[in-house]
Amino acid sequence: NTLMVFRERVLQSILLGMIAVATVAYFGAMSVVFQRQIWAAVIIYTLCYVTLITLTFWRNLNYYLRAILFLIVLSVVAFTALSQFGMSGIGRLLLIPVPILGALTLGLTGGILTTLYASLGHFIIGVLMVNGSIPAPSIQIQANAARISDWNTSSLLFLLVTAMMIVGLNQLSS
Repeated sequence: NTLMVFRERVLQSILLGMIAVATVAYFGAMSVVFQRQIWAAVIIYTLCYVTLITLTFWRNLNYYLRAILFLIVLSVVAFTALSQFGMSGIGRLLLIPVPILGALTLGLTGGILTTLYASLGHFIIGVLMVNGSIPAPSIQIQANAARISDWNTSSLLFLLVTAMMIVGLNQLSS
């Protein structure tokens, strides 16, 4: 039962740490998707943000359901970004912590399953984009090193991803 307490503490610490960074990232992303009129992304990001807040503060919810929903939310945000911006976006960066957090919160089997899930989703989006089922992003919406907004978004998301992993891994030493 000590392992379960540890995993609950890891999950709760990550969720609490994410709220602040995710709030800033959410409003940053909203400015971009509103400007580009990507309404599906507005709905997806908003549902994910609300789910994240719910998972953080509804601690009576079954642990495994909380952990799985958290990993799904993170994956959905990553897959949405990958579908919008292709290889130049932050979707791949957001997929990196999914298997790590899957292993931390659900054990080795969870880590293996989330690795397969993230890899398969990444592959499917790539195939759909190459085949034209998902439109490839235009040059205008791909990440641009000359736009400060792209640097800000990238920096915030890098902070979010590294913070998630540091908080989770820090629990190993405490």
